[in-house]
Amino acid sequence: MEGLKVKCPNCKRMDFVTTDKYDPNVSPRGDMLKSLVTYHLDFLLTSSTPVSSLTCPECTCQLAPYGRLTVIPDMMVPEGAQIPTPDGPITTPDGPITTPFTSDGNPTPATEEADRVAKEASVAANKVLDKGIIDGKPDNEIINDMAAAVNKVIDDSLKDAIPAFICDVCGKECKNQFGLNSHKRSHK
Repeated sequence: MEGLKVKCPNCKRMDFVTTDKYDPNVSPRGDMLKSLVTYHLDFLLTSSTPVSSLTCPECTCQLAPYGRLTVIPDMMVPEGAQIPTPDGPITTPDGPITTPFTSDGNPTPATEEADRVAKEASVAANKVLDKGIIDGKPDNEIINDMAAAVNKVIDDSLKDAIPAFICDVCGKECKNQFGLNSHKRSHK
């Protein structure tokens, strides 16, 4: 398991990578890490360095406060996944991976809807911009009005996409699933 980045649990920086000696099932030692920073910390990275001495050079937090390093793989590929080829889809043992385009290259309905909303938001922002320039408004007011117009378009499009949480007993509409579950207890 060589070459995996190690993330500091405090500052989230990744200043170390694992070496070929790294084993996630044993307590980390210094020889399991290699420094990526310009100032080398090789004197800390020996087989005799205990886990308590493995610290982040930026914030001095322990890299393994609970006895395990936070290791970030470069890319997680499911076992059995095929490498994509120009003449075929990417498949895994669970089936093909879906993309925003259909097999004939056309966008899926969700992609088309996102494009439609983006175009509407752009048109609304341009209308507000033109009106603001004509009216001689200050730039910050125009920007705020444009943001409001874009947010209105997005909110309007989400109203159709957000599922309604309606009680099947009395017909009351709730704001979220938690509220609906809470309301349904009143019917027991």
